[in-house]
Amino acid sequence: GLIVGSGLVDINSQHNVDVTAFGGGGISITAVGNVSGTAVSPIVSVSGDSITAALIGSSVSASGDTSGANMGVPQSNVTKEDAKVTDDASTTVVKTDDSEDEENKKKNKTIALAQKTGRVTVLLPQKN
Repeated sequence: GLIVGSGLVDINSQHNVDVTAFGGGGISITAVGNVSGTAVSPIVSVSGDSITAALIGSSVSASGDTSGANMGVPQSNVTKEDAKVTDDASTTVVKTDDSEDEENKKKNKTIALAQKTGRVTVLLPQKN
Protein backbone atom coordinates (compact mmCIF):
# COMPACT_ATOMS: atom_id res chain seq x y z
CA GLY A 1 0.00 0.00 0.00
CA LEU A 2 0.88 3.69 0.04
CA ILE A 3 1.22 5.55 3.33
CA VAL A 4 2.02 9.26 3.69
CA GLY A 5 2.40 10.77 7.14
CA SER A 6 3.52 14.15 8.42
CA GLY A 7 4.68 12.66 11.72
CA LEU A 8 5.93 9.22 12.69
CA VAL A 9 4.69 6.36 10.50
CA ASP A 10 4.62 3.13 12.55
CA ILE A 11 3.83 -0.14 10.75
CA ASN A 12 3.59 -3.44 12.66
CA SER A 13 2.67 -6.69 10.92
CA GLN A 14 2.48 -10.38 11.77
CA HIS A 15 2.97 -11.11 8.04
CA ASN A 16 4.89 -9.74 5.05
CA VAL A 17 4.90 -5.98 4.40
CA ASP A 18 4.99 -4.46 0.90
CA VAL A 19 4.61 -0.70 1.30
CA THR A 20 5.63 2.66 -0.11
CA ALA A 21 5.81 4.99 2.88
CA PHE A 22 6.74 8.66 3.22
CA GLY A 23 7.06 10.06 6.74
CA GLY A 24 8.01 13.53 7.85
CA GLY A 25 8.88 12.51 11.39
CA GLY A 26 10.28 9.04 10.78
CA ILE A 27 9.26 5.56 9.69
CA SER A 28 9.29 2.40 11.76
CA ILE A 29 8.42 -0.91 10.09
CA THR A 30 8.31 -4.15 12.05
CA ALA A 31 7.28 -7.38 10.33
CA VAL A 32 7.43 -11.07 11.19
CA GLY A 33 7.89 -11.84 7.47
CA ASN A 34 9.54 -10.02 4.58
CA VAL A 35 9.68 -6.23 4.13
CA SER A 36 9.67 -4.84 0.58
CA GLY A 37 8.81 -1.56 -1.11
CA THR A 38 10.17 1.90 -0.32
CA ALA A 39 10.52 3.92 2.87
CA VAL A 40 11.51 7.60 2.62
CA SER A 41 12.00 9.69 5.75
CA PRO A 42 14.73 11.47 7.68
CA ILE A 43 14.80 8.51 10.12
CA VAL A 44 14.03 4.97 8.91
CA SER A 45 14.02 1.89 11.14
CA VAL A 46 13.06 -1.52 9.72
CA SER A 47 13.10 -5.04 11.12
CA GLY A 48 11.94 -8.26 9.50
CA ASP A 49 13.06 -11.71 8.38
CA SER A 50 14.22 -10.48 4.96
CA ILE A 51 14.43 -6.82 3.91
CA THR A 52 14.47 -6.02 0.18
CA ALA A 53 13.02 -2.51 0.47
CA ALA A 54 14.68 0.74 -0.59
CA LEU A 55 15.31 2.56 2.70
CA ILE A 56 16.06 6.23 2.00
CA GLY A 57 16.93 8.65 4.78
CA SER A 58 19.75 10.39 6.57
CA SER A 59 19.57 7.89 9.46
CA VAL A 60 18.72 4.32 8.42
CA SER A 61 18.80 1.21 10.60
CA ALA A 62 17.69 -2.31 9.72
CA SER A 63 17.70 -5.68 11.44
CA GLY A 64 17.24 -8.96 9.62
CA ASP A 65 18.61 -10.16 6.29
CA THR A 66 19.36 -6.89 4.47
CA SER A 67 21.29 -8.39 1.52
CA GLY A 68 18.63 -7.22 -0.97
CA ALA A 69 18.02 -3.80 0.58
CA ASN A 70 19.15 -0.41 -0.73
CA MET A 71 19.89 1.72 2.31
CA GLY A 72 20.90 5.33 2.89
CA VAL A 73 20.80 8.46 0.80
CA PRO A 74 21.34 7.85 -2.94
CA GLN A 75 24.86 8.88 -4.06
CA SER A 76 23.56 11.53 -6.45
CA ASN A 77 22.06 13.39 -3.46
CA VAL A 78 25.10 13.25 -1.19
CA THR A 79 26.75 16.63 -0.68
CA LYS A 80 30.17 16.66 -2.27
CA GLU A 81 32.99 18.42 -0.50
CA ASP A 82 35.42 20.02 -2.92
CA ALA A 83 38.99 19.92 -1.72
CA LYS A 84 40.56 23.38 -1.92
CA VAL A 85 44.10 23.27 -3.20
CA THR A 86 46.42 26.15 -2.41
CA ASP A 87 48.56 27.49 -5.22
CA ASP A 88 52.28 27.10 -4.91
CA ALA A 89 54.80 29.49 -6.49
CA SER A 90 54.99 27.65 -9.84
CA THR A 91 51.23 27.67 -10.47
CA THR A 92 50.98 31.30 -9.42
CA VAL A 93 53.66 32.29 -11.95
CA VAL A 94 51.90 30.34 -14.70
CA LYS A 95 48.60 32.03 -13.93
CA THR A 96 50.25 35.47 -14.00
CA ASP A 97 51.92 34.76 -17.36
CA ASP A 98 48.63 33.57 -18.86
CA SER A 99 46.77 36.68 -17.74
CA GLU A 100 49.52 38.95 -19.14
CA ASP A 101 49.40 37.14 -22.50
CA GLU A 102 45.64 37.59 -22.70
CA GLU A 103 45.92 41.30 -21.92
CA ASN A 104 48.58 41.76 -24.62
CA LYS A 105 46.39 39.94 -27.18
CA LYS A 106 43.48 42.22 -26.36
CA LYS A 107 45.65 45.35 -26.71
CA ASN A 108 47.15 44.28 -30.04
CA LYS A 109 43.84 43.23 -31.58
CA THR A 110 42.71 45.58 -34.33
CA ILE A 111 39.17 46.44 -35.22
CA ALA A 112 38.44 45.94 -38.91
CA LEU A 113 35.57 48.42 -39.26
CA ALA A 114 36.68 51.11 -36.82
CA GLN A 115 39.35 53.75 -36.65
CA LYS A 116 40.43 55.14 -33.30
CA THR A 117 41.31 58.81 -33.06
CA GLY A 118 42.03 59.78 -29.47
CA ARG A 119 39.01 59.03 -27.33
CA VAL A 120 36.54 58.91 -30.18
CA THR A 121 35.89 55.74 -32.18
CA VAL A 122 34.65 56.33 -35.71
CA LEU A 123 32.97 53.42 -37.50
CA LEU A 124 33.83 53.32 -41.19
CA PRO A 125 32.16 51.31 -43.98
CA GLN A 126 33.99 48.30 -45.39
CA LYS A 127 36.49 48.90 -48.15
CA ASN A 128 36.00 47.00 -51.41
